Amino acid sequence: MRLVAYLQDNVQLPRLTLATLARMFPDGHRLAAPSAPLRRACLIDTTTDNPWATTMCWPAPRVMWALAGDDAADPDLPPGTHRDPPYPRESADPELIVISGADRDSRIAAVRRRRPDRPLLICPAPTTPASWVAVIREASVGGHAVVLELTGRSVDPAVADRIARAPGLTWVLSSPTELALDSLPRRPWTELRVDSG
Repeated sequence: MRLVAYLQDNVQLPRLTLATLARMFPDGHRLAAPSAPLRRACLIDTTTDNPWATTMCWPAPRVMWALAGDDAADPDLPPGTHRDPPYPRESADPELIVISGADRDSRIAAVRRRRPDRPLLICPAPTTPASWVAVIREASVGGHAVVLELTGRSVDPAVADRIARAPGLTWVLSSPTELALDSLPRRPWTELRVDSG
């Protein structure tokens, strides 16, 4: 941190600022833009109360712990979340899968057959901003496909919006009943149907 403060010639700025990133790399400030892949994957955090040039950014603590070899789950994950251990894999492109029917275990088994290249992060739809960030960050760090267990007949607009803003992840919308098509996120999707019995 002292080196960063020295580089920026300001002890009040112990983390890299957008202005410093812009001086270090061509368009470096865009690495921390709201639409940048690092921000959409929730891998970096930024201050919100500074002028633009002195806005500081840094890797999220969960990312740093993962790089240090600690695989503890993010504490803000929704209650009842199940997380497969991450494993090395060659993965196909991210996709949105909509699966309905049968019981929960049968739907999860069908997802595992469809995406054997991905460990799963299975949880109810997050209800707070912190739990959304935790789900997206955990999936980004561990290469997980996110399985959201839904209970209604439609996808909440807040859920659809969050999925649309994280296109680098594989998402699975799992429901015992078919979901209304007009409530699905605005991205291509694949439907899987699991019959009972």
